[in-house]
Amino acid sequence: MSTFEEIESWFLDEVDSLRSQAQLVYEEQVLPHHGDEKLHGFRHALYGFMMNTMGLLDRLSCYDAGHQNTQTARMRDTLTTWFGVEADPAKMLIKMWRHTLMHTGTPIRMHSANKDMAYSWLIHWTEKELPREQHMKFHYGQLQNRVTVLNTALLLLIDDLKAAVEKLFEAARNDSAKKAVIEQIHADIEDVRFSL
Repeated sequence: MSTFEEIESWFLDEVDSLRSQAQLVYEEQVLPHHGDEKLHGFRHALYGFMMNTMGLLDRLSCYDAGHQNTQTARMRDTLTTWFGVEADPAKMLIKMWRHTLMHTGTPIRMHSANKDMAYSWLIHWTEKELPREQHMKFHYGQLQNRVTVLNTALLLLIDDLKAAVEKLFEAARNDSAKKAVIEQIHADIEDVRFSL
């Protein structure tokens, strides 16, 4: 079974590797093809990096909450506690980029239960396209005043994930019960069993 320190090191290495690869794709593929009809933005690569980021966020939320709560509640709590994201943007991020993207292959505009409001997204690669103060925030009233848009920048979200990992592990460092939960959850995740 991996130790707390090994898990922390592994997680930070994963986030650093994700960040490095996303930065490389941005610099060497996205920027040189800006404006190209088929390649502009490299959206499929962006969505893939987003899915990986959301998967790591999901894993971090398991370390944070143990086996408590549903996936969505767990991830929302981790986003609000360790990322500092407000509850509604956190819920939308999870619905759009963890659930919908994973099951449909593309983000889809959603509607409130009574259909009086549509929810959409604006995703960019870096803070060059989306300033930090707009990241993980709703922009209300775009597109005929009935669409709420969640602004996200991938590289900023990965940076936020790294900071959240560092904060959560630092908070757990002197808490033997929390360390044991993280070690057990990590072992459970690494030992998935199923039958064909």
